[in-house]
Amino acid sequence: MGKANMHPQGEDYLIKVFNAEVRALVKENRHHDRFEDYWAEGRSYIVQAADKRQALKKVETMCPPADGFVCQAQES
Repeated sequence: MGKANMHPQGEDYLIKVFNAEVRALVKENRHHDRFEDYWAEGRSYIVQAADKRQALKKVETMCPPADGFVCQAQES
């Protein structure tokens, strides 16, 4: 679904996010101190942006890679 619809703010991008630290802990039947177990499977966001890089950057401000989050733009 990469690019879908055009809006004044740009196009829609589907960004999937999971937390690698949570995923590793859940596989060992353990829990992360700060993040819920659902981050092992992750969430999907539709983000309006001028391009894929900007869409990823927007999501990474909410889900920083420094905290173990992995953001992936889905291709159409």
